[in-house]
Amino acid sequence: MSIENKDKKEKKDNLVQVTSFFTKVENWYEANRKKVNVISTVVLVAVLLCIYIIVFWMPKRQQKAELAIFKAEQYFAQDSLRQALDGDGVYDGLLSVASRYRCTKTANRARYEIGICYLQMGDFEQAIKYLKKFKGKDKLVSVQALGSIGDAYVELNNLDKALSYYKKASKKNPNDLLTPRYLYRAGLVCEKKGDWKSAAKFYEDMRHAYPNAMETMDIEKRIAFVNAKAGKYDNIQPCLPCIRRPICQRCMRTVRLLSPPTSGSGWSGPNGILKSRRLCGTAVSKHWRHMASNPSIAFLSPAVLNCPTLHSSLS
Repeated sequence: MSIENKDKKEKKDNLVQVTSFFTKVENWYEANRKKVNVISTVVLVAVLLCIYIIVFWMPKRQQKAELAIFKAEQYFAQDSLRQALDGDGVYDGLLSVASRYRCTKTANRARYEIGICYLQMGDFEQAIKYLKKFKGKDKLVSVQALGSIGDAYVELNNLDKALSYYKKASKKNPNDLLTPRYLYRAGLVCEKKGDWKSAAKFYEDMRHAYPNAMETMDIEKRIAFVNAKAGKYDNIQPCLPCIRRPICQRCMRTVRLLSPPTSGSGWSGPNGILKSRRLCGTAVSKHWRHMASNPSIAFLSPAVLNCPTLHSSLS
């Protein structure tokens, strides 16, 4: 058989197979015509309905929701929380807007504001309920919603869930305004739980990533405090030149001055760092414990903080 005849036979076989397939489809349609027509009609109507909802109905619904929430958001901005939630008898409140216009962006925003209202009013369960329903895309509001859930769990003394939401808030859309705030609060929760190492990690992350944030201003004190609580400074002594300088304010009773301090000469700075050159024989580890016992008034001197021997021991 020649190659030309062989190609003709293959084309003929393919044509027969295609014809057979279409014949089968036609026969199946004839047998199920009624069902196919019903399903096709339902699908077509559903598609047209979706187009109508998206293009015509939802924009009008959204516009009505914005008009309805206008007065409630004014009350919310003025901290008139009960009127913001329930309305004033003439205008709708946030609860009404969230219920009547459920599928709109405005209702979603209302759920966030309802959660904040309940949080400030002390109804923490309701605050969590509405804040969890909020689905935010805004880089700041979405972070604050997660952090506010953490705040509510702290008030309910559920520290594990509070820490979980503070972690989510600190990882979502990192920014200089809110991220250090929730890292700091995560550290405070770890302190309440007695997890000093985790607290130190949150504070260290703040110090390195957000050195200019307001929450980072006194973070060195908290880092030293939690490290001391974790036992990181046990049996560690700074070098001799550093020992000769004051270590913490609480230890000033143990300092032997060369001469009594006089106003303006014996003290330095608002916290009154002693300028003495010698300490008494109190063990250095006790000075560390002094600092750990009250971080709000105790602090390390710059000489000790910058001591290369101490830092090499801690690393």
